[in-house]
Amino acid sequence: MSLVYEEDIEKSPLTAYHKVCNYLKIEEQNPEINLKKDNIYKLNEVIENFDELENYLKNTKYEWMLYE
Repeated sequence: MSLVYEEDIEKSPLTAYHKVCNYLKIEEQNPEINLKKDNIYKLNEVIENFDELENYLKNTKYEWMLYE
């Protein structure tokens, strides 16, 4: 089973819930989802030394995380 945050959780956590129930072959209930995204800002707006971090992660497998 595979869950992808952007596809299965971010827009509707119920999508992930349905996938998990289906995968485990268990009956779905009516869960109350009260989770929400905590940070609505881009990282460069909340990290003081973003330029340093950007330079540190440049050309690494983690660089993409700065911009998603």
